[in-house]
Amino acid sequence: MVGIMHKTSRLMAAVLLGCLLAGCGGQLLSHREIVRAVFFTAQDAGYTVTLLTSDQQSEDSAACKTFTGSGATCAAAWNAAAQTMNGQPFYGLMDLAVLPAGCSWPLAEEIAQLLQSTARPAPEIAVFVLDPAVQMPIQDQTPTLYENLKALEEKQQLHCGLQTLFDNAKTAAVPVSAGGEYAMLFYDTAANTARQTQSPLAAQLAAILCGQAHRLDCTLPDDLHLAAKAAADVQVLAPGSVRVNLTLRDVELKDLTPAARPDAELQVAFAAAANREFDGLITALYGINGPDADPLDLCFWLQNRYGSTQGALRAELTLHWHHPGEG
Repeated sequence: MVGIMHKTSRLMAAVLLGCLLAGCGGQLLSHREIVRAVFFTAQDAGYTVTLLTSDQQSEDSAACKTFTGSGATCAAAWNAAAQTMNGQPFYGLMDLAVLPAGCSWPLAEEIAQLLQSTARPAPEIAVFVLDPAVQMPIQDQTPTLYENLKALEEKQQLHCGLQTLFDNAKTAAVPVSAGGEYAMLFYDTAANTARQTQSPLAAQLAAILCGQAHRLDCTLPDDLHLAAKAAADVQVLAPGSVRVNLTLRDVELKDLTPAARPDAELQVAFAAAANREFDGLITALYGINGPDADPLDLCFWLQNRYGSTQGALRAELTLHWHHPGEG
C-alpha cells in the first residue's frame, strides 16, 4: 500500500509539473509566446494592439518581442496581433495592460471585459491609460514603456488592478502615465465623463485615497521649491463631516533653494500645498451642489454613520508626521 501511495504521489507531481510547463494548455511554455503586456492605441479607422512577449531564445532574461495587429474593434486587433505569433500565446504571466490615450469609459469597459475573458488566468494585471504625450506609433516603444511603468509601480507603490474597472458601478479611477510621474483619471460611468488630476501631488493624494498607492514622491510647484518623499497611510473618520487623516512615515523633505529652510518650515509649506490640492480634488470630483458619485469613497463613511448624505461634501485633510520610535 505504501508503495502504491508513493507511486501515486510521484505521478501527481509529474502531472502538476507538466501542467505548469505547459501552462495547463497541453503545449510546453518553451513552445509558446509568454505575453507580459498588452498595449491598445486608437486610430480613426479602428484600433491597434501590441503584445509584448518574453524572448525565450535570448540569454537576456529581460529581452522581449512585440507582435502587432489592427482591426475595427479591440478584439479584432488583439486577434490579429496574436495571429502573427509563431506559437500559441500564454497569458498567465501577463502583468500590464495599457489603455489608449484619452480612453472613454465605454472603451475602458470594453477593454476590461476583453482582458477578463482573454487574459485569464493572469491574476495581477496592472492597468494604466497611456499618456497622450507619447508619440505614435508606439510599437517600437513598448519595451521601454513596459519597463518605465513597472518601475513607476515599484517606486510609488502604485497598483491599479483590473478589478478596479468592475468594483464600483458609478466610478472608476485609473492612473495615466508613460513612466515617471502619473495623473489619475476619474470616470463617472453614469454620465460617461472623465476628469483628470492636474498636478503630481493631487494625483498621488487621489491614488492614496483610492487605495491604489501607499507612497508620496513628488516635486511641488515651482513657487514652493520643495520635493517630498514619504510612505503614506490614510484613515477616514466621519464625525459630522469627513476627516481624512494622512500619516506620513519615513519623510524626506528636500529644500530646492539655497536657503536651507528648517524642517518645521518645510512641513508647514508641504501641509499647505497638500490641503490646497485636497480641497481642489473635492471640488473637482464632488462638485459644489453635492456628489452624484463617490470616487474617493468618502461619502461611504457618512452613509454608514448617518444613512445618507445631502448637500455639498464637507471634507478636511489633516497631516500627521510619524517620527521613528512612535507606534
